[in-house]
Amino acid sequence: MRRGIGYGFGQTGVLKRFLLALSAGGILTFGGLLPAFSAPPAEVGGARLEPVPFETLAGWRGDDHRAAFTTFRRSCEAIQKSGDQQRWITPSSSALIGICQRGLKHPPKTRSAARRFFEQNFAAFRIVTPKGSGFLTGYFEPEYRGRLQPDDLFSTPLLGRPADLITFADGERLPAPHTALTAARRTTSGALEPYPDRAAIEDGVLGPKAQPLVYLDPIDAFLAHVQGSVRVRIDDGRIIRLAYAARNGHPYSSLGRMVALETGLPPAELNTPKLVAWLKANPDAGRRLMRQNRSYIFF
Repeated sequence: MRRGIGYGFGQTGVLKRFLLALSAGGILTFGGLLPAFSAPPAEVGGARLEPVPFETLAGWRGDDHRAAFTTFRRSCEAIQKSGDQQRWITPSSSALIGICQRGLKHPPKTRSAARRFFEQNFAAFRIVTPKGSGFLTGYFEPEYRGRLQPDDLFSTPLLGRPADLITFADGERLPAPHTALTAARRTTSGALEPYPDRAAIEDGVLGPKAQPLVYLDPIDAFLAHVQGSVRVRIDDGRIIRLAYAARNGHPYSSLGRMVALETGLPPAELNTPKLVAWLKANPDAGRRLMRQNRSYIFF
């Protein structure tokens, strides 16, 4: 799926209609959308692309395509503002940019018109893997309770992007021995140095450069970092949506893997509910392990 398309449909049922179960022949299928005006590749990651008519997709005609277009339009608006990026991303294809321009200029006003827009501008494909199986990831935006001011329960801030954080383009790195890092900050002499890691940031090394946006429970805050976006429900009923802005450039370490090594539990058994339960039952050990993940996300 091209960058931006899946994100645009992720909040609606339309994308879900493309996520198909294992077929009787054991082939994992996934209906991806590609711009109809660009020549689609015959393969993706070693898997074969098979064209699929829209009318054969279960639930396609009955889905809420206007809601899908509303979300897609937000992606297009972001693409239009791509010149003001805070981090490097793959440029959008000319085909996708053209589709966005048409959609923004003449947005469909009904469900049927939105469905025709997608049918006229995109093509659907089934991805057939050589081994009959594959791995798909989905976008998840959790919702947690939080505060605008810290208290005993909601004590961990989610921080905005600091002004001194320098994010490298893809392939750029600090010189040895810090070649694994993808971000830095500039010293008073003008040289680049590694950005502080999670433990240092949590201990307050950024000072006034770290602007708290909201405060969460420490475990929820860590999980928000893992997901990269979050909805925070304040007591007055407001919901504050925060999205990824940048990271400190240090490598990510899996908390689940660290807990598995600590406890001897099989990693496959440590789903999120079990992991959270363990962290709550073992707050000191949990904090120690969470701080070993040196990666830190800003919102």
